[in-house]
Amino acid sequence: MKKISALLLIIFMANCASTQYTDSKQDKGSRQWGAREINQTVDTMVASLYENLKNRKEDILIGVNKIRNRTSEHIDTTMISNEISTKLIKRGIPFIDKSQRSESIKEIEFGQTGLADTESAISAGKLKSPNYDLTGDVTDNTTYDGDKKKQFIIVTLKLIDVATTAVVWQERQEFMKVSREEKYGW
Repeated sequence: MKKISALLLIIFMANCASTQYTDSKQDKGSRQWGAREINQTVDTMVASLYENLKNRKEDILIGVNKIRNRTSEHIDTTMISNEISTKLIKRGIPFIDKSQRSESIKEIEFGQTGLADTESAISAGKLKSPNYDLTGDVTDNTTYDGDKKKQFIIVTLKLIDVATTAVVWQERQEFMKVSREEKYGW
């Protein structure tokens, strides 16, 4: 019995993998969408969009719409938009968080009830609307050549003038991923 317990303990410990952290910028890529693709996409988009925005004379307020994933892969597009907005905010480009509007409206309404201290109550008419919306798509085209899977992925982002719906900036990042298809069988 002791031998079986010891053997089970050894098997259990061998199967307990340790976690190792590495720099995401050093990721070599894999069959799935990962750190390499996110980093390259964010770096390309931020550099291009910042270059486009830095010399504009009007006040800039950007809202972020959902980046649509139109691929066969799971891609967390929220991570892409969060990384882009974080890096642009650090460079002085302001963003509007449209997801907070309903909470702000509740606070304004509460302030108007007379229950809140007039000094700290939020007055109506202070919310800002974005003059630009950042949106886009991730698309792919997958083909098979023998045991190779070829996936051409394009991330396209654009900045739309909310007042006119004119596309005032657009950029793309592409990836060609080639991997061997795993075959399972007996």
